[in-house]
Amino acid sequence: NLLPTSSSDTNLCMIHGLENLLPTNELTEFQAALLGFSDRCVRLRLDRNESAIPFATAPVPWCDCGYWLVDSEVRPGGELSFAVADYYIQDAASLLPLRLLDLQPEDQVCDLCASPGGKSTAIAERLGPDGVLIANEAIQSRLDVLRHNLARSGRANYATIRSDPERLALRCNELFNKILVDVPCSGQSLVGPGRHDDSAFRPKHVEHCALRARRILASAARMLAPGGLLVLSTCTFSIEENESQLDWLEREFPGVWEPIVVRELSRWQSPLRDGCYRLWPHRDRCRGGFAAAVRKTAEISIEGRGALEEEHPSSHRSR
Repeated sequence: NLLPTSSSDTNLCMIHGLENLLPTNELTEFQAALLGFSDRCVRLRLDRNESAIPFATAPVPWCDCGYWLVDSEVRPGGELSFAVADYYIQDAASLLPLRLLDLQPEDQVCDLCASPGGKSTAIAERLGPDGVLIANEAIQSRLDVLRHNLARSGRANYATIRSDPERLALRCNELFNKILVDVPCSGQSLVGPGRHDDSAFRPKHVEHCALRARRILASAARMLAPGGLLVLSTCTFSIEENESQLDWLEREFPGVWEPIVVRELSRWQSPLRDGCYRLWPHRDRCRGGFAAAVRKTAEISIEGRGALEEEHPSSHRSR
């Protein structure tokens, strides 16, 4: 499954196993959408109504607070409503994991790889006075944008921290009932005009990202209380960084995980595994992405099976 990554067709990339995810007659359309622009989207603040958005929109079906812009000429970042945080600009794919988190006002939530904070702000909005969000970002240079975006939310039910996930797991064993793991990934869905990067499709880079994600997931597993919900999300298409991560999690901590199947999301169900959902740029008016939810049904040993080799914490992110 070789896909040209430039209009000149001089470079080729491979998404391993793509034939198991998309029918052959969609590959050309997928390629064109991947290299083009996606429809812009905003997320309306929970305490605002649609009248706060000063331009025409259409609803995003997998998230009740997501709205696509109807007019491609509109610049949502130039509106007063944006300046006062009536809405946040996010790709529609980044709203899918929020739906899977099924947030309740009293939840104790950790956003383990939180910057730039689009998902964290949405989580904070949904928590009540008895709920709390810990927004963690391991990379120092990414903390300021996270703190800025959370401050714009006007909420006081969160704390931002900087910690390596393994060290955080030692301090927060089985502390949270919801954990979002929006792992640093190869960023294949971010390939497009002005930000093209062939490395996102190179097998060695994908393998590197998958190994790093496993280390982060192992920490999240230890931080999650029995009965709690873990949501994995990425902005990439590779099976190794998506469905295969859930396979690994079950092998690493056997008899602990139950996939969460959401009937309303069946349209986006992965053909490879229950409880996994995929969005595609040529089908879903977004850059594309992946999200999955599993419930922890039993305790696990804090020692697990040993720490994975630490990887350099670089990432491709825009959401």
